[in-house]
Amino acid sequence: MTCSTVKTSANPPLAVTLITGLLGSGKTTLIRQLLKQKPPHENWALLINEFGEMGIDAPTLQATDLPIFEVNGGCICCSAQHQLGRVLDQINALTQLERLIIEPTGLGHPAQIIDTIARQRNHFVLQNSLCVIDSARFSIQLWQKSAVLRDLINLADVVILNKIDLINPAQLESQQQFLADLTPPKTRVITSRFGDIAPGLITQSYARPPLMLLQSRGHELLAPGLVQPFASELPQVISSVMHRGSPASIGWIFTPHILFQRPQLKALFNSPPPGLVRAKALLRTGKEWQLINWVNGTLSFEDIAWRADSRLEMIFESPPNPADLEKMLFQVLQVRDL
Repeated sequence: MTCSTVKTSANPPLAVTLITGLLGSGKTTLIRQLLKQKPPHENWALLINEFGEMGIDAPTLQATDLPIFEVNGGCICCSAQHQLGRVLDQINALTQLERLIIEPTGLGHPAQIIDTIARQRNHFVLQNSLCVIDSARFSIQLWQKSAVLRDLINLADVVILNKIDLINPAQLESQQQFLADLTPPKTRVITSRFGDIAPGLITQSYARPPLMLLQSRGHELLAPGLVQPFASELPQVISSVMHRGSPASIGWIFTPHILFQRPQLKALFNSPPPGLVRAKALLRTGKEWQLINWVNGTLSFEDIAWRADSRLEMIFESPPNPADLEKMLFQVLQVRDL
């Protein structure tokens, strides 16, 4: 079913909610619950991707007042990217909507979907991303084994531990603690049974937690009241803060349009700024992002699914001079589009 109202150039970008999860996690059940919460005066649409040619989920979600678009026969994360672009063009041109919910197949990595939406930022805006986890199957071993699961969780704003009626309280507490300790941190980790979630979950925009990349349980480097923003001279900076003390820290968050060049990064940390004790970063180093660690003269790079921004933190023995550091950083970054 499609809507006939033509979208004009005066319309704001359409809010998009991305709902991901491995096969069998409960995505479709969650969407049913969300549709029950839809305000009657709002128009929503669904874009459902199934790997096989025969769509199964779409008929189960059919509603008389809800446009449903299907992409079958491939994953919109990769092989069906062209089909995704065509369907988004149809939605943009032919529908008058307040929200689009996208449910990709549970087999793929959603990073390319996020990139596609970002490239159409005049027409669509990713307001939030939810990852549904089957808590009865989730474990540290599954996390370590499944690159897809790691990507789904790392790219999500909110993680929903579903089917908690199938596990005991100790298992639930362990899973919640594991997710809370992840880098990058999650905005929220919530629980559900049969996909039941609080109303309004997908109408919120979730601000990612502040820098805090170097923080962990039991480590209280940044004492309350000692964190101060400073005016950065670097391009595309969203926020920049310092913690003045001993030790001291400094950090930046950049838009996703900043690209950090790996050779220059390696050169910077091979001859680190005086007094540097520790550094950690989530940086875009090409089309992808990497988690970067520097400690005791050793630098490591690890691929990580991330699209929100680039962020860098450094710890020093004593407060550094931001201007001197930014002169060094200016040599390793350049502005690029997604």
